[in-house]
Amino acid sequence: MKRKADKPALQDFVPPEHESPMQKDSRELNERRALHAEATTKVFARNAKEAEMNREMSRHLEVAPTNTGTKVMKSNVETKTLSQIEDEVPLAIRKKALVRAKDNN
Repeated sequence: MKRKADKPALQDFVPPEHESPMQKDSRELNERRALHAEATTKVFARNAKEAEMNREMSRHLEVAPTNTGTKVMKSNVETKTLSQIEDEVPLAIRKKALVRAKDNN
């Protein structure tokens, strides 16, 4: 029966070229687990940093009144003028007509 004292100590370390297939598989599995843990830690750190940046950005949002209440808008978002929208409407109508004509053929 093995006891804790029978476990190999650091001085019993076997170099990779002399280890058994089971020891090799175990070592490689532990290395993969360590790499996975390191990558997971980096992802969590990046996500936490991104969440903090989003909180900072939300502090810089403006609240603009609308007919239905208030709407959150970023201050740097471009808005189209009425003339730009009027210019786009005929183009959209032509594009829709071309798509219909293509579908009918």
